[in-house]
Amino acid sequence: MQSINTAVHNGLFAVGFFGMPLICILVIGHAARIRDKGAPWAVAGALCYLLGTFLVTVIGNIPMNRRLAPLDPLLPENATMISGFIQDWTMLNDLRTVAALAAFLLLTVSLSLTDSHIESQQAVPYGPPAQ
Repeated sequence: MQSINTAVHNGLFAVGFFGMPLICILVIGHAARIRDKGAPWAVAGALCYLLGTFLVTVIGNIPMNRRLAPLDPLLPENATMISGFIQDWTMLNDLRTVAALAAFLLLTVSLSLTDSHIESQQAVPYGPPAQ
């Protein structure tokens, strides 16, 4: 687990990790502006991701990872702490997974209910321009 924590510190991970919350904020702003049937679902999905995935990671998993980093897993005196760590970390990870899945489902529902994509398609004429 310690090796994974050092491996994720790269630019590509940072784009995904910090980019998705930014996208969620933009989704919330857009949903407030368009006010169609899919908007409440989009807000719910974005909030689900922000609170259940991103925030849990920032206030739960990352501090736990930092406490784990200096521990030697081979030392017997660290076994109890590491065992408790794994149980707590896994619970938070399960929470993040469920929140991410819920966010995905809510955002998918919002897209299926959104009227704006239908309106934009209807505005485009089909066939060659009239003469």
